[in-house]
Amino acid sequence: MTLSPRISLHLGAHKTASTHLQKSLQRSPGRLAPAGIRFLGPKFLRDPDHKLARVTKTNGPDLTDLFGEDPLLQLSEGAGRLVLSDENLLGPVFTDLHPGVLYPRARGRIERLLGALAPAPVTLFIGIRDPGAWLVSLYSQRIKGGHYMRFEDFCAGFVPTDLRWAGLVQRLLGLDGHQGIVVWSFEDYAKLGDKLLAEMLGKPPPKGVRLLDKRVNSSISAAAMETLLDMHGQGQPPRQDWGKSVSEKYPLSDTYPAYDPWSDTEKDLSQAAYQADIDQIKSMPNVTFLTPDTP
Repeated sequence: MTLSPRISLHLGAHKTASTHLQKSLQRSPGRLAPAGIRFLGPKFLRDPDHKLARVTKTNGPDLTDLFGEDPLLQLSEGAGRLVLSDENLLGPVFTDLHPGVLYPRARGRIERLLGALAPAPVTLFIGIRDPGAWLVSLYSQRIKGGHYMRFEDFCAGFVPTDLRWAGLVQRLLGLDGHQGIVVWSFEDYAKLGDKLLAEMLGKPPPKGVRLLDKRVNSSISAAAMETLLDMHGQGQPPRQDWGKSVSEKYPLSDTYPAYDPWSDTEKDLSQAAYQADIDQIKSMPNVTFLTPDTP
């Protein structure tokens, strides 16, 4: 009988350096395989022929429908540790029915995925971020992607202090089929390095496996943001290269600072609520909260 691999299931969330972590791991398959580790990220998991997010949907396909008989063996290729990473598994960040609730469909989606992965032992991984800065990053990504709206419309009336990561973590903790949740803050991400990789890989990272030194996704300057919105508001026909060309004209720099719609008071309130959120998550059973200063 083939033993099931141990699975590290990285759920994102969006704009918490998920892409940076994914690119850090996907560049090193030749170093991971000899250590008994296989990493599969969005490039594989979002392929139309085996889109893992389909399994999270109600009445979605079984793993065998996507990967054939003994799907965990097919996915792991015999590795003892299988690392899966795709922030889209959590579903939409917000919905109209649950404004202000982070990933309101996550519980049902991840419950179905855990059922499909059973009986493999699964540990969940998720990064969190100060809600004020996180909303700005989400919004900037939408603008760069050509979805034009004013920030106040994007927020739909709620403020950063309405958003609580503890609620999402609590909902995920209530699920059967996993062995616990590893959580870290985006603000600590760059300092965690080998500590985060060791948790995810199940052992110290092999030589040459490390977090990339450079950023993967850059922010957008306030000047670029306003230019894009003005162009859209004037009815100019959109082009696919709008975001790139305007960002190159107004690059993020001391001359063109990052877009930031919040007042200092709003940012202080967001930070205070976020710290309370972190403290609550740290007190939850079956949560490992990674920080740079913990063993």
